[in-house]
Amino acid sequence: MPDWDVRQVLEERQKEKGEVEMTDETKQEIEAVLMLLKNTLVSNGVSIALEKKDDGCICFFDTAEYCRTGKYKGVSVKITDLVR
Repeated sequence: MPDWDVRQVLEERQKEKGEVEMTDETKQEIEAVLMLLKNTLVSNGVSIALEKKDDGCICFFDTAEYCRTGKYKGVSVKITDLVR
């Protein structure tokens, strides 16, 4: 009989179905990247906003420019481009 690790088999089946649970290591990596993003935004005077149109976007823009003009110029990323 093959030496099967039941947990590995279940994990493979979950992956095939798109039902993968997030590991603690993955959570820590995400938290680290988000902290880096926060520090970068703050040190560069950049704000962040979510736009609900279409698929939704994360918008990054100059805070001072927005306060002066009420308009934001910057970078936007579709949320769907960040995930599957």
